[in-house]
Amino acid sequence: MSEAISEGHLRNLSAIYVALGIAVASGVLALAIVAHRGDKPTGAPVSSQATIVVFERDKCDRCDKFRDTVSRPYQLSEVSSKVPLKYFDVTDGPPPRRWQLRAEIDVAPTAVAFDIFNREIARQTGVPQSAEDIIGLAQWAARKAERDNERYGNK
Repeated sequence: MSEAISEGHLRNLSAIYVALGIAVASGVLALAIVAHRGDKPTGAPVSSQATIVVFERDKCDRCDKFRDTVSRPYQLSEVSSKVPLKYFDVTDGPPPRRWQLRAEIDVAPTAVAFDIFNREIARQTGVPQSAEDIIGLAQWAARKAERDNERYGNK
């Protein structure tokens, strides 16, 4: 008799685990849907171009190296006309709220790509190996801007 009870409890326990797994999976899916909806812009585009902002500090050797390594080759690249490269000195104060950062800027330099809604879409911390890293980021941001402009009727 005790063996039958044990088998019954095991079956019930298995059913409970399956139900719990389904509940957890449903919860994760619901959170993913809500998070995805949160990516939809709530206002009009603020620009027709993506932008890369390099957050730097005054008297920062790595920031100087970033400018030496990236700025000139970037300005000579085709993508520079589609995705402007700007600089912001964080020693002057916090970044303006118009730039919707996903996280604080903890390391200088940090290059952040913003979409046409001024939302952060990608970032690279530190000095890149070459300007090609930032140029590649800009090319990706430019393609995203083109898609967003088509999608939201922005020209």
